[in-house]
Amino acid sequence: MKKIYLFFVYLFFISHFSIAQEVHYFNKAITDPNSFNFSLTSFEVDDGFVVLNYEDLLFGGINLNLLKLDELGNQEWQKKLGEVAFLPPVNTMIQDKQNPNHFLATYMEKTDTSENSVISLLKFTKEGNILWKKGYASTSVKIFSSRLIQTSNDGYLIAGRDGYVNTGAMLAIKVDNRGNQEWFHTYPMHNVSQAYFVSQTLDGGYILSGRASTSTNADIYLVKIHEDGAIQWQKTIDIYDGDSSPQAVQLSNGNYLVFAVTNHGLEAINYTAILDAEGAILQENSQIIPCLHTIQTPLLPLGNDEFLGGAMLCNPEIHNFFTPYLMHFNSEGDTLWTKQFTPSNIIADNVYPRDLKKTSDGGYLMTGHADFRIGENAIPYGWIVKMDSLGNTCWELGCDSTVIISNIEEIKVVEGLQLSPNPAKIFSNSNSFNSCFSSSIPTHQH
Repeated sequence: MKKIYLFFVYLFFISHFSIAQEVHYFNKAITDPNSFNFSLTSFEVDDGFVVLNYEDLLFGGINLNLLKLDELGNQEWQKKLGEVAFLPPVNTMIQDKQNPNHFLATYMEKTDTSENSVISLLKFTKEGNILWKKGYASTSVKIFSSRLIQTSNDGYLIAGRDGYVNTGAMLAIKVDNRGNQEWFHTYPMHNVSQAYFVSQTLDGGYILSGRASTSTNADIYLVKIHEDGAIQWQKTIDIYDGDSSPQAVQLSNGNYLVFAVTNHGLEAINYTAILDAEGAILQENSQIIPCLHTIQTPLLPLGNDEFLGGAMLCNPEIHNFFTPYLMHFNSEGDTLWTKQFTPSNIIADNVYPRDLKKTSDGGYLMTGHADFRIGENAIPYGWIVKMDSLGNTCWELGCDSTVIISNIEEIKVVEGLQLSPNPAKIFSNSNSFNSCFSSSIPTHQH
């Protein structure tokens, strides 16, 4: 009898403590009284984290810096990687799949004293030592990089825009593992088109997602290309007022999930569509969500066709005060959890999440920047927040803590991509995302 009792005691300890895990929380600001700071992305390394940061020296240029943080988010050092031609900042840093201590980043660099610019691609170590640098030019005066990915053949693909804001065309540049250019293609549509996101597809090609604009409207613009950059199919989708950074990702069954948030007066339209492998729309849904404003981060794949995305959601009482809003959802549009918070205890006009990463302790790392208001002046500062697997963290700016989690809260799935609290509650009379489409919101494909 005693042996049976001890056996059940053993099972109790195994079931309750075998999943115990040490999790770090922190909420840190990256500030300097003599500069504006825009933190764009961060990565976990074996002894802490590295952060890519734009430092605007006001009248002294813009530096691209690499920051090293310890395991609790405290800054250890900062190194300059290059000089950036202009803002706005874009998140184009990736971790090398072959060597996690090596990184790559693109930025726009001036070629002379005029407005001409090239895209520069850097490969560097976690210590900030540059391994090599390449540049890519165009016949256009300006060329922009919006996204960088590593490809299945260990090369890299740069997506962005070739040309000015009002006249440019969607761009893709494929390079080998030493940065040597293999091909350069543009995909014009309407007056101007630009890629905001790119991902590799199951067939070895790529899906570019962005927008194409006329003088009065902006459409979602999707271009599926083969491995050599040739167009397989392209599609524009008109979702009312214009759109903000639409994304397309391929699902495990070969279909594509398209996700976008577009302005609609003081509200926003959350648009989701499922496309087949040839770009035909199988299902589309739109939902008006008060105060939601643009998806800012690349959708983070979590496996099983689940994703985590970071948007901005306003305070209903102070409409122009936006804070990060995290959404964990699946390809069916079902919400697993949502979280809204301010990664600061100081007043900020807007808080912009720019990137999300998974960490080895099962949590997430969110990086971005905020506008700190002093009188009539907004001073941008960078921030980095370490969370657990449900988006919990410490809230005071500058805080850090280490906790032992021994019993992870069960996640409750709620049908429909809905708002806080956590677990999400039903936002409208529709209790399923699949029934949220409203005929009053026109949707057109071309």
